[in-house]
Amino acid sequence: MKNSEVRILEMLIRVRQFGRAHADSFPSGSRGAELFTHVGSAVDDLEGLSALQTSHARAAKEKTAQKNAASDVLRAEMEAISRTARSMARATPGLRDKFRLPHNAGEQTWLLTARAFAADAEPLKDEFVRRGMAANFLEGFRSRIGNVEQSIDGRAQKSAARVSATVAVAEAAGRGREAVRELDAVVRNIFRGDASTLAEWESASHLERPARRSSGETPPAGAPSEKS
Repeated sequence: MKNSEVRILEMLIRVRQFGRAHADSFPSGSRGAELFTHVGSAVDDLEGLSALQTSHARAAKEKTAQKNAASDVLRAEMEAISRTARSMARATPGLRDKFRLPHNAGEQTWLLTARAFAADAEPLKDEFVRRGMAANFLEGFRSRIGNVEQSIDGRAQKSAARVSATVAVAEAAGRGREAVRELDAVVRNIFRGDASTLAEWESASHLERPARRSSGETPPAGAPSEKS
């Protein structure tokens, strides 16, 4: 959750508490009661969605770590295959280029290369085994390719879920803030002339502005706040 959304959530919680403390002034069926219900719903949504957002973000990081580990294992195996193919190239010209490792390439290029390695090594499996590769090295190699593919898919799913939760958080914050803006007029009408309660409302509904820093300067104390 962004800092601006955290500030909105804190403001909405204060406004919800104001509504509960003065519930008698907002009878059922009134627009004020409806708006305080909207505020409460926005608070519930923000709290739940922010938890989901955090959970998905952590899961995406975990999937990234798993992908990196699986990729390291796959690349080590590719290096072994490439190294062995170079030794075979003395008797079979062209193998050096067929099993050349990519350089300065992204993960998809490495995966494409790995799939090509698996296909090209199949008819040469016995020669690889004769040179010290395990008898089932191709089966293990294809399994490692699958591990990388699964980890990439898992990371993409968790990242998409995090983005979805992020959008939902922003929407919930917007709904809550709009409800408070409309409530401002309602509260001022109901408590017109009641300076104490209006001051309480001002305190509950104000939204702090983020601190502004420029050229290394510290903002002055008592920075102004904005209405919700």
